[in-house]
Amino acid sequence: MENKLRIEGAIFGSLVGNALGSRCLGKKFTRTAISQQLARQYSEAGAMSLCSMVSLLDSGRLDTEDLANRFYEWYIGSYMAASEKIQSRVTVSQALRVYMNGMPPDRCGSKELPADNSSLMRLLPLALWNAHEPVPTIVQDAHEASKFTNQQISAHVCSALYCLLIRRFLLEQTDKVTDVLSAYYTEKKMDEHILDLNDFHVCNQLEPKGKSDAFNSLWSASSVFAKNNQDFEDAVSQAIMLGNDCEVTGYLVGSLAGAVMGINEIPQRWLNQLDLSNDAKLVVSAFVQAVGKR
Repeated sequence: MENKLRIEGAIFGSLVGNALGSRCLGKKFTRTAISQQLARQYSEAGAMSLCSMVSLLDSGRLDTEDLANRFYEWYIGSYMAASEKIQSRVTVSQALRVYMNGMPPDRCGSKELPADNSSLMRLLPLALWNAHEPVPTIVQDAHEASKFTNQQISAHVCSALYCLLIRRFLLEQTDKVTDVLSAYYTEKKMDEHILDLNDFHVCNQLEPKGKSDAFNSLWSASSVFAKNNQDFEDAVSQAIMLGNDCEVTGYLVGSLAGAVMGINEIPQRWLNQLDLSNDAKLVVSAFVQAVGKR
């Protein structure tokens, strides 16, 4: 499959999954009912991802200060949002408030709040941008980008796993991402990270519930996709049927399914329904082209 189709699939898959999950949040839908929903307005996950694309395009690399400024523009001015009504989770709004008060981006994330999926829900652009980079670059950038909303090591581990997973699917690799990450942490003697990575292995034995904590969020997404990796609509629908934080589970599963299946496997009716401004369309187009050249 042409690589461009996988890149587009990952991006539009995440936006469709996020939009459907946002529409179904707090409700219980059957597979048939989800199929009939409108994939229109994506939430903060989609908006922050689009902001990340702009930052990477303009900076040519991960620049956490520029990235935080884009998030700030979204938060106060609806930049790249699908709606003028901005809703954000506690970890995101708190990080933006302390950033506005002069805190460096890598220290904005809370240590007191539980490790949630706030970093996972905006990392797809960075994962695509770095897909051809060496493992150390992928892991280090994933950790660094996570710190804006999440200071917890478990969130950094999940972010690195997600970026390596996108790399694996985009490049059609067969390596086990947990083994790749474990080897990196072992080489760097990052003992705390190794312990949290081992905790993720334990989480893998639990039932996926699509909750907002980082471990369950990533495990739920990867588990659902592993069982529904032949049909985009099935994969995203099953993610949303988990309930709980289904707007992020939908985002994650949509990105994984899109990266594997390509944009042509996303139902056209859902693609046509997406509320994407002309500016957002131009950003996505430029980003796809830039990633394809890397």
